[in-house]
Amino acid sequence: MDLKTVTALMNSAGEKFKIVSLALFILLFSFDVFAQSVKQKEFFNSGLTKAKAGQLDGAITDFTESIKAAERDSPEKLVGDNPVPGNETKLLSQTYYYRAVGLAATGKKEAAVNDLDKAVKYDINFIDAYVLRGKTCNDLGEYKRSNDNLKIASTLFPNNFDIWLHLGIANQNLDNDAKAVEYFNTAIKIKSDNVQAFIERSKCYLKLEKYNEALADANKAVTMDSKNSDAYLCRGVIYRYMEEFEFAIRDYTSAVTYNPNNSVAYYNRGIAHSKVDDHQKAIQDYSKAIELSPEDDEAYLNRGIEKLILDKPADACSDIKVAADLGNKNGKQFFQNEGKVICNQ
Repeated sequence: MDLKTVTALMNSAGEKFKIVSLALFILLFSFDVFAQSVKQKEFFNSGLTKAKAGQLDGAITDFTESIKAAERDSPEKLVGDNPVPGNETKLLSQTYYYRAVGLAATGKKEAAVNDLDKAVKYDINFIDAYVLRGKTCNDLGEYKRSNDNLKIASTLFPNNFDIWLHLGIANQNLDNDAKAVEYFNTAIKIKSDNVQAFIERSKCYLKLEKYNEALADANKAVTMDSKNSDAYLCRGVIYRYMEEFEFAIRDYTSAVTYNPNNSVAYYNRGIAHSKVDDHQKAIQDYSKAIELSPEDDEAYLNRGIEKLILDKPADACSDIKVAADLGNKNGKQFFQNEGKVICNQ
């Protein structure tokens, strides 16, 4: 029964019937809103159940239906830049957040960030949404966007470890290494047993050419987790910059022992082998790096150079050509210069 029908009935009835009819309309209207609210919660709970079971596509679909139900339910509370806080907006915020988790996990990270924007809009104090948005922006290479988002979050939640960790990572990638060290310092004060924080701070110290500090952090990370491939890789790179190549090779070997798919460790061990004139082992490591990461143009270039050193020009030119085709600037320059003669071009 709609409002127009109720009005017509009221106009043709007595006062008592008007009151009864109006009460009936209110009851029916309230039931309709309640039913929509139930649908919102039903789809939300169903989405959570599917997400926990690993059925991410189904979960995303259910969260989408929950959002649609919310928009039908209380549209007046969900418009504008400052929606009215309440149970509806909080549930809607959570729905956007969990849909973003599913989207990020299925590779749709741009869509995930858009959902996280809405999650924060509907619940400004939703800490997990800020953290995931910052992390996802880092994954997308949008480091300034991540930094700006997490700076806001840090003022709201100054004791949250993840915010400071990902702020450090964002600034590290923006080449603000001194500022990144400050953020990692704060993160470590909050949680002193996190291996990643020490690894990331070590990388910053290395870029700042503070080798002793970098090595101390890498040693700490290895001590904390003696099977952490990234910790060994980090320390190996530091030893390489310190020209301690045998130590570097040892750490790179540990890195691939604990993670045989660590292509970066194979690539770096190839560099270290080359530095000690073990060119055949260098080629083997670059080949493994290429097997794991077929688009690694630097690995192709370096393997080509090693083959030139071993007087295998045909194979060398083939590798450097692949590097150039993948966009490697040094590979392209090679064919514009000495490669013209070596490769008969």
